Amino acid sequence: MVDTENRKRQLIVEEAASWHLRLNDGACTAHERSEYLQWLKQSPAHVAEALRMRSLKSLLQAAKLEQLRSSAGGAGGWGVLGPGSRWSLIAAVAAFVLLIVAVILINVASLDDPIETHAGEWRELQFPDGSVASLGPRTNVRFEFTAKERLVQLSRGEAMFTVVNDPRRPFYVNAGLVGVRAVGTKFSVSREDRMVLVTVAQGKVAVMKGDRVRANAGDQGRAADAGEEAVEAGKQYEATLRGFVGVHDVNVARELAWVQKMLIFSDGNEAQNVAQAVHEFNRRNRLQIEVTDPYIAARPVFGVFHANDPESFIKFLAKPLKLKVVRQGMDRVLLESTPQTPTR
Repeated sequence: MVDTENRKRQLIVEEAASWHLRLNDGACTAHERSEYLQWLKQSPAHVAEALRMRSLKSLLQAAKLEQLRSSAGGAGGWGVLGPGSRWSLIAAVAAFVLLIVAVILINVASLDDPIETHAGEWRELQFPDGSVASLGPRTNVRFEFTAKERLVQLSRGEAMFTVVNDPRRPFYVNAGLVGVRAVGTKFSVSREDRMVLVTVAQGKVAVMKGDRVRANAGDQGRAADAGEEAVEAGKQYEATLRGFVGVHDVNVARELAWVQKMLIFSDGNEAQNVAQAVHEFNRRNRLQIEVTDPYIAARPVFGVFHANDPESFIKFLAKPLKLKVVRQGMDRVLLESTPQTPTR
C-alpha cells in the first residue's frame, strides 16, 4: 500500500512539472490552459503540487532579484553581478534543474519497479491524468507516464483500463504478442502464456504487434496505421503464439465480470465446459482444482460465481455429479469420478 501511494505521488510530481514547463514555454494555447484547469480539478493533490512548482519558481525569481539588487552600482541602480552573486544564482538555477531531472529519473525508475498482484488479490490504480487501471489476480504491470506518452507494460495477468483522452500523450499497453493504442476508451487486456485477449467495452482501440508500440508514438486520434487492427466496443481481439486469430463479437458484461470479482459462464452457443471454468478459477486463486475425468471436464457449465470463491464452485460440481473431492495439501483439490458419476 505504501509503495502504491509513493508511485501515485511520483506521478503527480511528474505531471505538475510537465504542466509547469508547458504553461511557461511562451506558446501555451487557451485549450491547453483549459486542460490544465481540468487536471487541477481532478484532485487536491494536483493543486498542492502545482502550487509547490509555482513556489519554487517564485523563490528562484526572488533570489535572482535579490542578487541583482545586492550587486547594483549606486543607490537604486542596477549593476553587474559580482562573483559571489553569480555563484548563488547559478546554485539556485541548478537546484531547479535538478528538480526537473529528479522527475525524469523517478519516471525512468518506475519502469523497473513493477506492481504485482497475488492470487486472490484485486487492485485499482488511479493515475494523475484521471485514467484508471483495474488489475486482476496474478497480474504484473509496470508503467511510465511522460510528457509525450503513457505506457503500460503488462507482463502477466489481466487489467482493465479506463483511459482519459489526451491527444499529446498517446496511451499504449504492451502485452508482448500484442500492443494496444487507445483513445479515450475502456478496454481490458488479458495475457497468458500462449494467448492475449483485448476486449473493448467503450470507444475503440488500435491493436498492433507488441514490438511496434513505441515506434507508433504520435497523435492517438489518427486512423489506424497499416499493420494495426481497429477494434470497436463490443468486440474482442484474440492472438496466440501462432499469430492473429480474429476479431469477434463478445458479451462484454460476461468477459469483464472478473473486474467485479465475478465469473459468468453462459449457456447456448457461448457455453464453456468444466475444464474452461476450472482454468478461470485456477488463474485467479491459490487453490488449484483438477478434474481427472475427461468426460466431466468436457461437460458444459453455466452460472454466475464469485471469482475468489473456488470452494463454492467445487461444491457446485461435486454434489450433482457425484464426484469425489480429494484434497492434496492446502492448495490442491482433485475432483474424481465415482461409480455414481453420470456417464456418457
